[in-house]
Amino acid sequence: MCPIYHSRTAPRIVRLWHPLVHPLLLLGFAGIGCAASSPAADPPAEIANQPAAQGVTYWPVSLEAPEGRVEIYQPQPEVMKGDMLTARVAVSLARVGANPQFGAAWFTAHAVTDRDTRMVTLREVTVKDARLPGSTPAEQQDFARAIGGRLSAVAVTFPLDQLTASLDTAHMEKVEAERIQTTPPHILISTTPATLVLINGPPRLQAVGGQPGVSQVANTPFILLFDGTGRRYYLKAGERWVSAPAVTGPWANATDVPPAIANAGAQLATPPPQPAAAGAPAAGAPAAPGATEPGAGAADAQIIVATEPTELIVTTGNPQFT
Repeated sequence: MCPIYHSRTAPRIVRLWHPLVHPLLLLGFAGIGCAASSPAADPPAEIANQPAAQGVTYWPVSLEAPEGRVEIYQPQPEVMKGDMLTARVAVSLARVGANPQFGAAWFTAHAVTDRDTRMVTLREVTVKDARLPGSTPAEQQDFARAIGGRLSAVAVTFPLDQLTASLDTAHMEKVEAERIQTTPPHILISTTPATLVLINGPPRLQAVGGQPGVSQVANTPFILLFDGTGRRYYLKAGERWVSAPAVTGPWANATDVPPAIANAGAQLATPPPQPAAAGAPAAGAPAAPGATEPGAGAADAQIIVATEPTELIVTTGNPQFT
């Protein structure tokens, strides 16, 4: 249907007196009618020039190789530098007359990005390594070359948003993995009774309230004190005190314990009372746990202090192997 436009200006009357005006008007109306009844015009250039949507690769991708039928599962991107993508992928190989074998492959590829359609296409795929159980190194190299050539021919295509999300996840996994401490602890072996006192790193001194010149090593659960006047460390080991010029020893029984150290030890060994809940009697308030002392076996045991992760193995005399 032809649109009709109405003018808002006042009508203007024109007298048509020329004898050719009427035939021209009839021809004009006929032309308008033909144009209205003709097929729709071509779409605008901005619509006609829009690129067609690229096909997305669906996983797993099945390929035929000399070794058998190969299935490649969705890649897991690891890192991208410039347009070079590094990723790993799970693969399976089904040889003729045998069950599929599952393995992994690592590859690099050039990522061609179309910003308009937000799609990524992998080109020039190079498989760096492929591992399949029961295969020789030579067979794995041949298998890697076969996978790389066929992946390049397939022209793997997937959304750009999917790639960026996968790279963000891979980066977070790498950061978390670096935070995991896998360094093994030091192993100490003693053939005589010994007690291990652990400090979480170098000693952090904290003043003990009411005891001038006395500090507590705050990063250990044991009652380990430092006398600022005598510049010595004191450790409460049951009923006895041991002292050392340095926190790592050597530790020996203390025959003359400064009164401030003894008072601080008694103060820390007594659990501080907790404030009673509203409306409850103060006597019923539970006590918070106090500082820790070495066990009863430390009465005559050797004291070993460590500031790094350490494990102590104590044997009764020399080890006897059977």
